[in-house]
Amino acid sequence: MLVLKQELTDASDGLATSSENHRTINQLRCSQTKNISRIVRQKNFATLQEFHGVVGVADALGTDLEKGVSEDVLHLKQELTRNLAPTRSFFHLVWEEVKKKTVLFYFVVAVLSIVFESKEKGLENGWIDGVAMLVAIVLQVLFTSIRIYWKEQMARKKLQEQQSVEGGVKEICVIRGGESNDICESELVCGDLVLLKIGCQVPADGLFVDGEDLELDYGSELYTVNAQKPFLSYGGRVINGNARMIVTSENMMMRKATCDPNTRSELETHLHKLNTCMHYIRILVGFLIVIVLFLRYEAGKIDDENVNRQRLVAEPIKIVMKILSVSLVALTEGVAFVVTLAILYRNHQMLSAKAPEQDPFCISKMAAVTKICTDMFGEFTEEATQAEVKACRECGIEIIIASSEKLTVLKDNALQHGLITSDDPQSLLLRGEDFRKYTDKERLQNINKIRVLGEAFSSDKLLLVETLRENGDVVVFLGQRTDEAPALMGADIGIAMGRRSFSEIISLVYAGKSFQLNIQSFLQPVLILTISGSLITFIQTALWGDASLTIVQSLWVNFAVLFLGGLALLTNTSPEKPVSLVPKPCKRSLVNAQMITNILVQVSYQVTSLMVIQTKGSGVVGSNQCMKTVISNIFVICQFFNLFNARELQKKNFFRFIHRQKEFWLAITAFIVLHVSFVVVQDIFGHGAKLNWKLWAGCVLVGLFSWLIDWLGKCISWFIINNFVNRFCST
Repeated sequence: MLVLKQELTDASDGLATSSENHRTINQLRCSQTKNISRIVRQKNFATLQEFHGVVGVADALGTDLEKGVSEDVLHLKQELTRNLAPTRSFFHLVWEEVKKKTVLFYFVVAVLSIVFESKEKGLENGWIDGVAMLVAIVLQVLFTSIRIYWKEQMARKKLQEQQSVEGGVKEICVIRGGESNDICESELVCGDLVLLKIGCQVPADGLFVDGEDLELDYGSELYTVNAQKPFLSYGGRVINGNARMIVTSENMMMRKATCDPNTRSELETHLHKLNTCMHYIRILVGFLIVIVLFLRYEAGKIDDENVNRQRLVAEPIKIVMKILSVSLVALTEGVAFVVTLAILYRNHQMLSAKAPEQDPFCISKMAAVTKICTDMFGEFTEEATQAEVKACRECGIEIIIASSEKLTVLKDNALQHGLITSDDPQSLLLRGEDFRKYTDKERLQNINKIRVLGEAFSSDKLLLVETLRENGDVVVFLGQRTDEAPALMGADIGIAMGRRSFSEIISLVYAGKSFQLNIQSFLQPVLILTISGSLITFIQTALWGDASLTIVQSLWVNFAVLFLGGLALLTNTSPEKPVSLVPKPCKRSLVNAQMITNILVQVSYQVTSLMVIQTKGSGVVGSNQCMKTVISNIFVICQFFNLFNARELQKKNFFRFIHRQKEFWLAITAFIVLHVSFVVVQDIFGHGAKLNWKLWAGCVLVGLFSWLIDWLGKCISWFIINNFVNRFCST
């Protein structure tokens, strides 16, 4: 730390003129600020002295102890806050998406399709595929723009509400440029000199500079601050004394203002990785198809009399468009957009009019919770027994009491509610002071044993949360005191309890885990559609030089699985879903082993059955045009029946509780009506053959057979796991 301080001093002395040098100084100060903030939170007086005390801290933060924070540093910090706050309009986001290289590439492909297909088929029919591609591009842009705009507006709304409730009414007296100024709490920056008087609340973590000894109320006890004990924690109330302090950590309002709305949650990260992987696979398959078509032409497998140069160029473009259009709608933004809508719907169901916190991804984050930190002296004391503590442990969740109350009192309550037992050597009960004195290594070694943290300051609670997250835990912090704001902000999920009961928090955990299962159920038919569609298109192109699915049909089946499938599978709120089926909290991929098995079974069935029908069924089906219609119709119907299969990823009875899910039946009914209408309209406009009732019955029968395939696949999977995998693992 002394080295960093010297680097900062050298930079400030020699490079203080240009804006680039200002940024260099600011980066060094940011690095120093993190070290200083940690020293203050841990109340490490020895390390503070190594830093040359308050004078060294002020120097590192660019603060004059007489005149306050310098104008240059203040300007840079305020500029950073403004740059990170969401300010973009919806049309600006749309324009940003349009300028992306992939979108421009898709646009060029669509235009080329319209040109070549119009020359080949005439303008009357040649525009259809290209326009369908343009529709896909527009939807891609809109999906992305709407999702980002919604997140930014939520972040802005949250900040404005907090500022109006907290920052708008709290005024803080600071010294800037040698003059005393009253500012809103949201305007406070790291390095500010704050004047503390009787009745003031400490606005942020900091250090005592000079003045009278301060007597602070932190809830359970009084705490004295002076030159020998200079550490101040956020939230303490001054009940005696007047003094000056220097702010060493960001104010709560500043943290909210600088929160980047584009930061992805754990769920969004998983979806993004999955989308990116499948998107590149689609593009690879598309280019392989182009290569196969040219090789077929060179080998003479395409009749030269039926192929001219325009068709030779147009055919690969058309096939690649089929691949890319599916990728556009289903795998780039469609899945994320539909899941976001489902999260809003579930949040409205669970949190309407009583939301304990404003995080729009609260429900989805609850699925991965491993630790709940709470103050025993809130609603938890009266409500929890409740059986609820045991239920948390069965889900892999441990409860930690973090309170300012005396450790002896907390121990009695923890024993009463079953959080600890008298003969459990693994349970660790600590005072905040002892926890602060741990080294970083010792804290990580003991963090899984801690069950009670007593006599803790707000900085101790924040340190507990940060250590848990560093250990890989997903942390919920339940707070109801003003000085718990840092811990609420530092946790993965911060919930201001108010009048909420602990049972409501348990309900949110169950809802989050249930919703994670819904997402996995939704992803299964999406991935089956994507993989089977790619393989069928590739095989048909390689063997026969053409594919059955048109671009319009590809768009339709993807919309059906995305939106109607999302309505059917993401809205399942069945409370009877056993907890034993809920996966233990982890940060692994959303696609688990059982899903992979189900996907492989269904993809194999679809590819095999459709290829057999195309090679052996011409005598029954009839013309080539009719064969294409039958193949595409069976493909869509298979996706329809897979929505039923996806209701249960492991169990064989996917009809369980199906009669209670109104949304599922609504989606299924809409799927049937819209698909029949699509086939009829397609026939009217001459883009498909008319199917008689026998062919319709055959198509439905092939799709219905996927239920039996799903049942057999799960039986085989169960047999292998129980007779081979479990035995091997036990051995």
